[in-house]
Amino acid sequence: MLSDGSITPVKLDAKDYADDFTTVEFSGTLAAGKTYTVVNVVYNPGTGEVDGGVADLIGNSVLNTDIEDNYFTFEYIAEAPEGPEVESYEQVNGTTFEVTMNRWIALYDGDGDGSVGTVDSVEGDTFNISVEDDVVTFEIATGGLKEDQDYTFEIDEFIKDLHGEVAINDNSTDGKTVFEGEYTDTDAPYIEEVVAKNRKTIKITFNEDVDTSSVSKADFTLRNYDTDKNITDFDIVTESGSDVDDNIIEISVTKALEARYEYELVIQKKAVQDVKGNFSDDATETFYFNGSNLKE
Repeated sequence: MLSDGSITPVKLDAKDYADDFTTVEFSGTLAAGKTYTVVNVVYNPGTGEVDGGVADLIGNSVLNTDIEDNYFTFEYIAEAPEGPEVESYEQVNGTTFEVTMNRWIALYDGDGDGSVGTVDSVEGDTFNISVEDDVVTFEIATGGLKEDQDYTFEIDEFIKDLHGEVAINDNSTDGKTVFEGEYTDTDAPYIEEVVAKNRKTIKITFNEDVDTSSVSKADFTLRNYDTDKNITDFDIVTESGSDVDDNIIEISVTKALEARYEYELVIQKKAVQDVKGNFSDDATETFYFNGSNLKE
């Protein structure tokens, strides 16, 4: 609703979050020289204007009556919004940078009519890229990242925020964004811990991310150390996805593990590869752990 008295409703779509998710940002078209007052929150445009468009984490809604009582008013300004920027980055394994932006973002193809799954650095390396919220993952397609080597990108050509504003390159002088390799991964992955997660699951934690496709049941031998009996009814459980710890492999057993027994797990030599392609130790390793009384 315009403050000059004319009733010209403008619906703005919620697009992004800021300030640790306490601020909701909206996108839409406003008219120059006009002042606007927020009069209601629409949960689902087209199905009726109802309370509930914005809520806290347990579901308490921002009520239209609260908005009307406070009369939130703002003026149109011509200043262009700023695009998203790199907040920090980290090399998380031998092949991958995780880049945190200052806001939620999306990928696009430079022309704004699609998305991309790969990009090339200025130096000529191809990276697979993906996004979750405000984090962009850059995974080099071949080989691995190298210590002290620069990987240069024009992120404004493939990253934008949820309002459609393209990213800002923040490496000053040449107008590009540079990520520097922190180390070259030449070390073999190794097991840090083996524990019974519960009565049916054994959790194996490696020191770094591993290639789960390189793991098979044949790589492991499991037995009840106290009774000296081999356990053959088990399977390797591997998962993928952003919410999975890539340095963890689990073994699912058919017969429940028992807390009163000790178990022995043997991993064969060169059984597992890390994401860079380095094989695990060139020797058979043995680990001992107690069973568990915890249910699944």
